[in-house]
Amino acid sequence: MPSLGKYEIGIVGNGLSAYLVLKHLVSLAPEIKVALFNSSQYNAIEGPAYLKNEKAHFFLNTPSSKIALSDENAYDFCDFLGLNAEERDWHFASRADYGKYAKSKLALYDSYARQFGSATDIKRSREGFEVYTNDGIVSCNKVLLATGNDFDNAWQGVIKSVWDFDYSVLKPTDKVIVIGTGLTMFDVAGAISDNCNQVTITAISKSGLMPAVQPVIPSPPIPFEWDRVTRISLFEVVKQLRKNLELANGEWWRALDGMRPVTIDLWNNFSVFEKKQFINHLLSKWNRARHRAPKQVFEKVNNLIQSNTLVIKQGRVVQASANFVKLADGTILNADYVFYAGGAISNPFNSSQPFWQNLKEEDWLVSHPSGMGINATPKFQLIGKNGNPVSGAYTIGNNMRGTLLECTAIPELKVQAKKVAAELLGN
Repeated sequence: MPSLGKYEIGIVGNGLSAYLVLKHLVSLAPEIKVALFNSSQYNAIEGPAYLKNEKAHFFLNTPSSKIALSDENAYDFCDFLGLNAEERDWHFASRADYGKYAKSKLALYDSYARQFGSATDIKRSREGFEVYTNDGIVSCNKVLLATGNDFDNAWQGVIKSVWDFDYSVLKPTDKVIVIGTGLTMFDVAGAISDNCNQVTITAISKSGLMPAVQPVIPSPPIPFEWDRVTRISLFEVVKQLRKNLELANGEWWRALDGMRPVTIDLWNNFSVFEKKQFINHLLSKWNRARHRAPKQVFEKVNNLIQSNTLVIKQGRVVQASANFVKLADGTILNADYVFYAGGAISNPFNSSQPFWQNLKEEDWLVSHPSGMGINATPKFQLIGKNGNPVSGAYTIGNNMRGTLLECTAIPELKVQAKKVAAELLGN
């Protein structure tokens, strides 16, 4: 294959996290040569979740005041929306509006990177890495996997791109199955209801739990405290959390919000066994309490449940296609449409994308021992099969779940992108 040039840094991905890292790279080293590889079919920066859909209106679940991309103005996004001071601290914007905002803030960095087609494979070389595309090979001293939230799986016919689906094609007699009962299911159910409120929906997940609702009036969090000198076990964390829940006097979110600033530190305290215990027994409950729905979205979904338009079912999906879902107990449910709203694939090597299938053979990146994401250090450097950090190889976002747990929300990505840029430049 022809050589397409040599670059200091190659970023695989063209979504929000990729551009946030590019922004900080440029601010630290304006003359740096960066190659950007588009890892999805969607427009750069916006990604699938932030594209405008003429037939649906999707909301973010984080207040607008907490997701500004400006380093100087915490209310930059609120100003973009034209919000007044009274509403901006507890306003939930649409995904499409945030996509426009992110594009307006980050698209200017296009000129600082050379754009290439989708990466199909990466191999180590004497001087760094060779990134393979359909057009040729790009040499990079360092690489960053900013591949985002991979929703691709082997289920043929299942609708995986739920944010750009044309919901106006639904008919009153249609039956819909949604795999997943989290926030993405809320998006799908709301969009279906807005376009055809007679469609019956069955949402299925292993836990059968839905997200909680965001409190209408924010309350001060109860800090989670420990001495930070000795290792704290999962058992001790749960014990301390229960005490804080009692102090919250019914406002349980205060105890959960008090853990947010130290979640990554707590996670790093756990052994691999404790992480697996948490994933197997507590993760679904954590996600329900941690990822909450705005009140207007929650009420819409709750009304669908009360009217029996939406049914929540507990079960583990083992097979799915365009018209049916099979559960682990052998139950087969038929439908006219099947949507996947189960969130990002925990282990990217389970993706059906050729890129990840090809990387299975490489020895410089492996799955995290917990089963979530890729094995990496807390400083975002990949750890190879030999257990040692890999020089020049980094990742960010969903791939870091096994190492950081909290790494996919915009507030976390903003902080981590700055750190990743510094690591890539050796600062």
